Amino acid sequence: MKSNKLYSHLTHMKIVILTICIAIASGSTTIAAEKSVRVAITPFTLNAPADMAYLKPGLQDMLESRLSQKANVTVISREETALALKGVAEPIDELEARDLGSRLSADYVLIGSLTVFGASTSVDARLVDVTGTKPTTSFFEQGEKVDDLVPKIDTLAADIGAKMIGVPMAAVEAAPAVPQSETAVDVHAHPEKMAEGMSAPPAAASGETDETGAAGPSDDFWKSRRFKILMNGIALGDVDGDGNIETVVITPDSVIVYRIENNRMFKTNEFKVSGFKILIGVDVADINGNGVPEIFVTAQNTQKSQVYSDVFEFDGKVFAPIVTNSHWKFRVVEAPRGNPILLGQKHVEKKPFSGAIFQLHWEMGDYQPGDSIGPPSGLNLMGVAYGDATNSGENSVVAYDDWDHLQLIDATNEVLWKQGEKTGGSTLFFVKKQIGVLGSNEEDLQYLPMRILIRDVDNDGRNEVIAVKNYDLMQSLLSKFRKFSDGEIRAYAWDGVGLFKKWATRKTSGYMRDFAVGDFNNDGRDELVVALVLKEGRVVGTTPVSTMIAYQF
Repeated sequence: MKSNKLYSHLTHMKIVILTICIAIASGSTTIAAEKSVRVAITPFTLNAPADMAYLKPGLQDMLESRLSQKANVTVISREETALALKGVAEPIDELEARDLGSRLSADYVLIGSLTVFGASTSVDARLVDVTGTKPTTSFFEQGEKVDDLVPKIDTLAADIGAKMIGVPMAAVEAAPAVPQSETAVDVHAHPEKMAEGMSAPPAAASGETDETGAAGPSDDFWKSRRFKILMNGIALGDVDGDGNIETVVITPDSVIVYRIENNRMFKTNEFKVSGFKILIGVDVADINGNGVPEIFVTAQNTQKSQVYSDVFEFDGKVFAPIVTNSHWKFRVVEAPRGNPILLGQKHVEKKPFSGAIFQLHWEMGDYQPGDSIGPPSGLNLMGVAYGDATNSGENSVVAYDDWDHLQLIDATNEVLWKQGEKTGGSTLFFVKKQIGVLGSNEEDLQYLPMRILIRDVDNDGRNEVIAVKNYDLMQSLLSKFRKFSDGEIRAYAWDGVGLFKKWATRKTSGYMRDFAVGDFNNDGRDELVVALVLKEGRVVGTTPVSTMIAYQF
């Protein structure tokens, strides 16, 4: 049975290769340009199984042939580009692209990546202006199957050409290969996306709907450039008191503050967190009541066995610590009347899903526990939300259990509903104990749950429960190893019996580490902002890669 499946897969790959070759041949004629724009196309980084290495040169061939169709576009030869790239390691960043373009006398340099997960493909491209006077433009195309790659590249090339010369390019018709579904596929479903300095994307079809017709975010989304960092958390708030919302991102050892202004994203501050710590959660709220929101950073020691959290506040010049090495895990939730409240849970060694959760108040220069919330044990605060999830006027707790199943707990601590499938999905974990013998370093670990929000995000007058669904490549067969292929944001609503899926964003390649809802770009409207990890950089010598995406409701 397995050999038949393998033969079928290899046969399908051969057909796809033939399709690409025919498509390349059909559009290989270059028209001489009277006045041309020069562009260098670099080899795209390939994230795919080894037997699909042919896609890397194939993609470059197709982009070259299609961009060369216009009389006023000159594609610099692959040989000349390869010679100039000698000694430059992948992935190529924008600074390296500009340096390359200067040496090649190019106007633009095209960089990017091609990712294959299972049958689906995604192409992520960035057009870098060599002079630096124009913002880098990002393009993204995603297909549900490998057969979609050729038409997606056609669309990608047309969009890139239009951006360079301001005149839409007619996509080259791909030769038919594998029989397609009779249902028409809109190859423009992912139009040009906005990155640093781009204007907002055009209107598109609404997001996924359920049988009631409830709509989620638009299929269009804003996407930042790629960052060579591992984003471990994200939060929104006016942390410097200037009247604008900032985006606070944590890496394993740093806090970075970004702001969006005039559709440009830039860093306003960055600071390392002192001590031997790993940052695992971030929240923003003015809990001490002085008018300046605090940044709550939940952290664990490098052994991942204890909690040593910090709280920072802007003093007019720097983000100064006001609490250090706290044993509280922090999570900010939105109270029923819109005022944020701070929840805290002390870490219990070897039992990360235990310990009571309290509402914390600022007293005597520290955060002191008040009333308890939810059951006295069995939850981990990093995956807990508190609010009116049932739209009944009564507050309840929505939380993950230790196997990533959502559950709804009422005011009497009774579990009203528990999800059958797993959602969430994080690679962050606590070490419960060392279980190795004879000098081995084997660990008994517990994965942490992800953030949950209770909020009326689509302004229909009823609260939704917002959660992440990351798709595990290992299908959770190996509990000690997680590797996620893609993810989506889901909204659940209470129908009196359970929480049903009201809508979901489309799947996005990479896995979702954290998310927030707020006016992150200061346009007067709330967005759903997601920290997306493309490469975690687990292997020594590899570089993590993350990006941010934002959905408009």
